[in-house]
Amino acid sequence: DNIEGSSISWEDGLFSIEDDALLFNGKEIKYLSKIKMKNQSLYADKWSIDDTKFNQDRIYTTNEINTPYTPFEQFVYRESADNITKVDGWNTKNLLDSVYKIGENYYLCSNERHITGRWNNSLSTVLKLSADCKTTIINDKYKDFLSIRAIGVNDNKLVVEATWFADPDIIDNKGKVSAINDGYFYLDENDNLNKIYPYIEGNVFLAPNGHLYLLSDSRIFIIDLTTGERIKLSK
Repeated sequence: DNIEGSSISWEDGLFSIEDDALLFNGKEIKYLSKIKMKNQSLYADKWSIDDTKFNQDRIYTTNEINTPYTPFEQFVYRESADNITKVDGWNTKNLLDSVYKIGENYYLCSNERHITGRWNNSLSTVLKLSADCKTTIINDKYKDFLSIRAIGVNDNKLVVEATWFADPDIIDNKGKVSAINDGYFYLDENDNLNKIYPYIEGNVFLAPNGHLYLLSDSRIFIIDLTTGERIKLSK
């Protein structure tokens, strides 16, 4: 399941700050560092399924520096059965983009990383959260792939784009790729990457038939990456 996301505003009254601690529904969010603030400005996104929710909070810590350069702290945490806990291992520079549930596992996926000021790049990360709350950064298992970007789920498997991304600290950047190793993969139940097709630049999407397609940047052709069939588009 792809968990639908929604936004939470400070005005909703769910969040408050006391003694530099962030509270949700009056309860302190444990394991988070104390927050030194000169104003109360917070943006939050929520992903929900059944009785489990994932929240990403961005707290702006001063009003003395104008946006988009305002310093902030960012956290991702899980809310379940009135228990609020930080997601261990999540890099707070990663911007949570989507959450998938496959079996008893949750996959938290980021398609951007904050670098500095208002600048991000496209370095992507997948974190697996198992039923026993153990976290695994899928990227860390593969030294050839600094970036793993979630595309979607097919047949209970996460479909991803995995790339070298040799320049992770460069702003506004899609990352360098390796023609030999990079490509499109599905992640099996043992967190192994299984290649579907080598990397090609283009717009990739999963279709209702379960096949992975790539629309060329020139929009001249589509490739069915699942079968390798190349489909020329008529003018």
